[in-house]
Amino acid sequence: MKLNPDSHNGSEWVHVKILETKLKLRDDENYLSNNTVLNLSKYDHLEPLIRDQINIQVRERFPFSPKPNQIMASLLIDLGDCYSQTSSIEFAKTLYTIAREYHGAKAEMVEAKIKEMVRLRTKYDKIEPDPKGDKETNHVKVVGIPYTRLLGDNNLSEHEIIWQEIETDINKLLEYARSENKFFNEKKSKVSNRNNNEILYLIILLGIALMVFIVYKTKK
Repeated sequence: MKLNPDSHNGSEWVHVKILETKLKLRDDENYLSNNTVLNLSKYDHLEPLIRDQINIQVRERFPFSPKPNQIMASLLIDLGDCYSQTSSIEFAKTLYTIAREYHGAKAEMVEAKIKEMVRLRTKYDKIEPDPKGDKETNHVKVVGIPYTRLLGDNNLSEHEIIWQEIETDINKLLEYARSENKFFNEKKSKVSNRNNNEILYLIILLGIALMVFIVYKTKK
């Protein structure tokens, strides 16, 4: 995040929250029973940018998160809460359903949310969305949810993930990040030293040229 805070449209804060949650789960395996990964406020749910940033990270993680996965379930619930408050009751209901059916969210965590979306869908069924509103707003009912492909074409039949070759240890991943940061700092330092040397050479050359000019003028 220090090297490129705008990476993935500024969404890397979600990844940090995921790592923090994994560390908390080491100390308390029931942490997500009373919290979510992101612990968003009601004002966060109203912000389309936050919704879009979570969406980016969910899409990125989807093909690397085999079910059941309580962190993915929590992210999907957070994302559903954002959609329900910003653009799409139907998308929210679908995300809650994926969290329950695919990623193993506890039924009591999402059943009430799903029922509320169904109630709101019925209540507002005759209202057409504003065509000038949010680009993702629509009036289409989502049915027959293809759970493994809804959020992106990340699970093609010929695509195989070799889980044994993927590093998932948090401490090692953080160490990689620190090592990479050290590499860029060293590279930056070398570039800085090179620039300083170039400036020094230029000053020396200008000094020599000035001395030659003075000698020339004096003899003339």
